[in-house]
Amino acid sequence: MKNLQQRAKAEFGLSVLPETFVENMRLRPDEVPDSDLDAFSNWINAEVGQLIGNGLDEDRLAGLHVAMIAGGRIIGQGQNEGGELAVAMLKEALLAYFGSETE
Repeated sequence: MKNLQQRAKAEFGLSVLPETFVENMRLRPDEVPDSDLDAFSNWINAEVGQLIGNGLDEDRLAGLHVAMIAGGRIIGQGQNEGGELAVAMLKEALLAYFGSETE
């Protein structure tokens, strides 16, 4: 992972590591230099291009790829929500059985 981040700096001219860039965008987006916006965008596009290659020239295939990614995210979100519900139910059951400390 560190080599990948260093590539963003060395080959694409990002002034900070991508992790720092994302944090800066989250906290102070108005202070992020345009050169870093360009460098980060070029780096991400290059990484995605290497992963996908030239296999998505056809619009239908590209659309299918996007749908698969979106589907994976939806499944993950459902699993997260289901897990949160299970934790809440367990906490409720433990409190009901042992009672709360505030009583």
